[in-house]
Amino acid sequence: MTPRKVERPETRPTTTRQTRFVGLEPSLDEVLGDPITHKLMASDGVDLSELTGLIAQSRRNLRVGL
Repeated sequence: MTPRKVERPETRPTTTRQTRFVGLEPSLDEVLGDPITHKLMASDGVDLSELTGLIAQSRRNLRVGL
């Protein structure tokens, strides 16, 4: 029995699933202000003030090269 040849298009689309949203990511403030994010954080036991403090400390550390 001969395997059937699969026809494939010669060209690929210029927009792929991975590149469709490049540059359209929400800001961190938008993500942290989203009610769904708050519900997920609550279910995971993540405190918003602790998380924002950790982010602020990480930013400071990056500025001074730690």
